This record gives sequence, structure tokens and C-alpha cells, in this order.
Amino acid sequence: MLAAGGSKQRCWFVMFGKCANTESSRSHQNLSTFLTFAKRHKLSTTSTVYIGTHYEYTVQRALLTFGFHLTRVAKSSDLGIDLVGKWSVPSMPIPIRVIVQCKARGKRLSPENARELEGAFSGAPGGYRGDGVIALLVAAHPATKGMREALRRSKSPMGFLQVSREGQVLQFIWNHVATESGLQDIGVSVRYQARIAPPKKTKETGMQKEIIMTWKGWEVSKPPEDAGMWSRV
Repeated sequence: MLAAGGSKQRCWFVMFGKCANTESSRSHQNLSTFLTFAKRHKLSTTSTVYIGTHYEYTVQRALLTFGFHLTRVAKSSDLGIDLVGKWSVPSMPIPIRVIVQCKARGKRLSPENARELEGAFSGAPGGYRGDGVIALLVAAHPATKGMREALRRSKSPMGFLQVSREGQVLQFIWNHVATESGLQDIGVSVRYQARIAPPKKTKETGMQKEIIMTWKGWEVSKPPEDAGMWSRV
């Protein structure tokens, strides 16, 4: 299938929802460079590829303050893995390796999504297999009760994050196996803060929800540009 943007572009193809052209994967590594690439190639902002890639980079940026440093996987045979990288947490002397699936659109999540996440371990690239790897599912929709139960029952270290299309982290949960894989004393709490621009819709309030990471009960944060120590909020 020819990608959105017109036949006058340099020929690049989409396979299994992934851009398979080497030029495109070299031309963007984050949201800023992808937006530049999309504008230059006049990509349709309503295409599946644009929406999916935009969301993956939005997730990449949103999770920086949680200690994640992720790289997008531009392959078609990855069993749904979109991002890989490392997660630095205060409880571990070395970062935890993570593989990430992103769901930008579609139906609400179900237990089937948890089973698909389990299967992603076998499709992980070199360096992201074996013990010490946590799989995360990230979606714009919240986890359903069935999805949470499937995560809890899984024997693989897995977790779930709800990240809005705008990049707000609204939910973060993981199972007991993930806790035993290095997340001891790590938790999350919910905080509400005033919106910069109050919404026009009357059904919404002027406050917005924010997820904060905690360590031993203390709120902690890591500036996106800081590769060093965590700091208490």
C-alpha cells in the first residue's frame, strides 16, 4: 500500500502499519523531527501511519519524566513492538530494559491485548529478550477491568499506561511479576493541577489529572534532559 502523501513522493511503503522505507526511519527520531518529515513529504494527518507514528513519539516524550529513554522500532516483523529502551528507576542501580506497544486508536482494551503483549516478548530485538525485561502497553484509552485482571494473572512482567493523544500520562499500573523485576518501593500517585488554558466545554473542570511517580512514598521526578539522579518533588 502506497503511503499517504501522493505518488510524486519517493516510493515508500507501509507494511503491517509500519513504515518500511529506510529513508523515513533515518529522517526522524522524535516528535519534532517527525513533524518536520511529515510536513516536507506532505503526509496526510489522518492516515493510519501518521497517527500511529505521531502517538509513538508522543509517548516517547511523555515518559521522559518517568525515567524512560525510548527508541522507536521501525520494523514490520516485531510482533507489535513500537518502542524499546531503558527505564531508570530509583530502586535499581542499573536501568530496566523495556519493550513497548502503543495503541493510538481503536476499540477499548480487552484481555486479548494483554495476551498480545505477552507474545511480544518473543519478537523483541536483540538485547531485549530474557530475564530483566518488562513489557508495557500504552494506549489512549484507560485499561478495562478485564485488561487489569489479565495483567494481574500473567506470569510475565508487564504493565499498562494510559497516555492521551496530547501526551498526558493518566494511568500507570503493573503486575506483581514486574514489581519483583525491579519495581520494589516504586509506585504512582494522582495529582490535580490547574489547566494552563481552561477548557471551553462546560462539562470539564479547570483542573487536569497528572500521574506522579513515587519511591518509598516520596514523590520523585526526573527532568527530561537529566540523565543523573532522581529528585524529590
